[in-house]
Amino acid sequence: MHAEPNLAWVKSDEQLAALPEEYEPLLSADGDVDLKELVAEELLLALPLVPRHEGDAACGGFTEPAARPAGPGEVRKNPFAELAKLKRGK
Repeated sequence: MHAEPNLAWVKSDEQLAALPEEYEPLLSADGDVDLKELVAEELLLALPLVPRHEGDAACGGFTEPAARPAGPGEVRKNPFAELAKLKRGK
């Protein structure tokens, strides 16, 4: 993970208004900031929205087989059949 937050502590709305656009304001009237909470928040913001690989690398992990249509003479089991039995009390 890589993140480069540009935070600036500000204590008032006046300082907030004068803050250059490249900085993200961190408003704290008393000057106290919970560093653990700040780092946790920045880590969450740095996470990608969806898992991804760099380049075309394969993960090598478990992958679900792609759903395939039933072949000739093949009967596919309904995945909800067991739930229907439970619903009927069998």
